[in-house]
Amino acid sequence: GVAADLLGRFAPLADLAPLVRAHHEWFNGEGYPDGLKGEAISAETRIISIVNAFFNVTFDLPIKTETTVDEGLQELTRFAGINLDPALTESFTTMCREAASSKAPWYQRMLDSLMRSQPPSVPAGPRDILSVADSRELRIIYRIAQETNAVLDLDTLLTRIVNIIRDVMGYYMVSILLPGNKRDELRVGAHSGYSIDITGLTIPTAQGITGWVFTHGVPQIIADVKTEPRYIGLDEKVYSELAFPLISRGRVVGVLNAESQHVDAFSEADVGLMSAVGSQLASYLEVAQLHDTLKREASHDPLTRLNNRRLFLERIQQEVIRAGGAGESFSIVFLDVNELKRINDTYGHLAGDALLREVSNALMDAVRGEDVVARYGGDEFVVLLPATPAPAATIVAQRISDGIARHRFMAGRELLQIPGVSLGVATFPRDGATAEDLLASADATLYQEKRKAG
Repeated sequence: GVAADLLGRFAPLADLAPLVRAHHEWFNGEGYPDGLKGEAISAETRIISIVNAFFNVTFDLPIKTETTVDEGLQELTRFAGINLDPALTESFTTMCREAASSKAPWYQRMLDSLMRSQPPSVPAGPRDILSVADSRELRIIYRIAQETNAVLDLDTLLTRIVNIIRDVMGYYMVSILLPGNKRDELRVGAHSGYSIDITGLTIPTAQGITGWVFTHGVPQIIADVKTEPRYIGLDEKVYSELAFPLISRGRVVGVLNAESQHVDAFSEADVGLMSAVGSQLASYLEVAQLHDTLKREASHDPLTRLNNRRLFLERIQQEVIRAGGAGESFSIVFLDVNELKRINDTYGHLAGDALLREVSNALMDAVRGEDVVARYGGDEFVVLLPATPAPAATIVAQRISDGIARHRFMAGRELLQIPGVSLGVATFPRDGATAEDLLASADATLYQEKRKAG
């Protein structure tokens, strides 16, 4: 865009303007600014893209070895048909390999130059629009593509993405923000370079630069955050910011945020690079988020949103191994809800569901963050208390019982008190050395208490 317009106004270089304008077009049509595809992109531009990509995966690397060229050519072939013209890419790699085999003089000179070259330094101030996006774009896309092939866990993928972008671009700090649990908030999904852990930090979408970008779907460059009233600062050394919306299928799925220690550190070159990698990044995130949602659905009870029986059994098995190896104890509290059948028969199953949800709320209010609460099945719930001996577990069980007694639930138009629960406690290893034995012991204690209560 901008560079091509400038060249077009300068007669001696006007013929170069179309080449520069098309420099970020992709062979598969997913590039910019015009979305050209295949042979609609000039042959000269397609050749320049291949040569530029070759330099990116060879000369721009910080460490070069005898295998650098061959590895670089292999990387080029992975992008044939995506960024690069497949036929021209094949011709280029064949030419290089034949020259290597015959020890052609031009190839030997290139190798000598390669081994002596230094990787480009990252400028402190604004980046040159003609040099940054084209030299770093492929590396970011390739490295993130490698990660998505191996990683579907959302948290892990997010962390690796911000590290890759910060490493390749030399940004001071990078973070990715995603929609939070509430409709009007964003949460920090991952970050790199921050002096404190801000993972999980929430920001209202009506506040901050990132909130504005998420709401409007438009990138923002803030040359000096000290003069920007919307800026939410976590590091006094930050002077400029770039926030870019990650858009997939017309919907903003997150915000990529970069910050710098220098005033006016970001330019249209950075926006151009984010435009080039942003759609791919947004697609990767959407797949990972879907996978994360499916994984959560598979491990959580749909009614109460508590962990389900399967996840609980996995966690208690892990705790048996951990506590056994460390010579520690832990406890579980098993409980079932009294009179659930009567509530269902009298008020209907919606009332019974409301009762179970309120019991789950009371349980979450009564336990620590590290405790694991699960719906075991039907009217049964179970709580895993890591590093908790029997006397402390008894106190927790009483706190759970007292807390549940204070909660109310809606049965039709009536606000009713929870009928109560029966509880059983078991402690590792005193009451059992395996998960099965502990659950059986807690269950037996529960029914003893139930019989005593009549």
